[in-house]
Amino acid sequence: GTIVGAIESIREITERKQAEVALNESEKRFRELSDLLPQVVYETDTRGNLIYANHIAFDLFGYSLEEFRGGLNVMQMLAPGDRERGAAAFRAIFEGKGKKGPAQEYEALRKDGRTFPISIYSSVVFVDGRITRLRENIVNITEKKQQDHILKTQLNLGLALQTIRGLNETLVTCLDAAIGIADMDSGGIYLVSERDGSVDLIVSRNLGDEFLKSASHYPESSTNAGIVMAGKPIYVQYHKTGTDHHPLWTQEHLRAAAIIPIICNNKVISCLNISSHTVDEFPANARVALETIAIQIGAAIERIRADEALTESEERFRSVINDQTDLIARFCPDGIITFVNEAYRSYF
Repeated sequence: GTIVGAIESIREITERKQAEVALNESEKRFRELSDLLPQVVYETDTRGNLIYANHIAFDLFGYSLEEFRGGLNVMQMLAPGDRERGAAAFRAIFEGKGKKGPAQEYEALRKDGRTFPISIYSSVVFVDGRITRLRENIVNITEKKQQDHILKTQLNLGLALQTIRGLNETLVTCLDAAIGIADMDSGGIYLVSERDGSVDLIVSRNLGDEFLKSASHYPESSTNAGIVMAGKPIYVQYHKTGTDHHPLWTQEHLRAAAIIPIICNNKVISCLNISSHTVDEFPANARVALETIAIQIGAAIERIRADEALTESEERFRSVINDQTDLIARFCPDGIITFVNEAYRSYF
């Protein structure tokens, strides 16, 4: 009996050791795989303290390996405004015995204080039928949020342009949309004179008075007008635009600039300028959207000019007709009068 018991004990120890080795091998494979993923993967204990994070987590959140494994709590990775909701979701996972829910969106917090939007997918790890830790996958959804914002802004702009008729109001609406899409803080829209080819600022946002005085008009022969008439979009740091800079412009402290010529019927008719006092370059995903807005601006300008030309033509027509002494009127087939000249009105 003693020998049998000893054999059983040895078997149990061996099986336990084999299970531990298998578990360690499994954990090693998991960590090697997670380090290859382009998304954050981490594990916490039941109190939310981090016990593992893959390498991309260090870059995304700005912490070192030692900080991640030195008692950092997962709630410290959420912006203060989202921590209460995050803590409630954390408790619900354990109280629900690991039942998975939909991904949760939060505002994440980097060590340096910057925030960004994330989506968190959660699952639990069981050992002997008991939840021992939480495993979560974080996806940075900054680009998705930006794209959603761009699409929504473009939709709202398209709807607004269906009802707006005045040139200034149209250009202001387009400029505000462009600044919002690019996440910049200033800009302006220029029109190219059909008479002499000069370029004149029509509307602007958040630019100083001194800057505007020196940047509101460019003759056709100027370098600045030449860059516009070249018809190619430029996205650069402001001092690299290639334009002639007035001494007063340095006081404006612009850092990034986009110069987007607006072309209609193979002719440059306007220019959209977007700039920033705080960032050095334009987000790549905003550039296509800005050029789409430039197309919308061109179409709006042409529509407004066509409307103005039609109105002017009708006014000339009415003026000529009203100067006639003959009685002139326009009737519909049902006899309804739609127009009469002054002689007709006076006579009847």
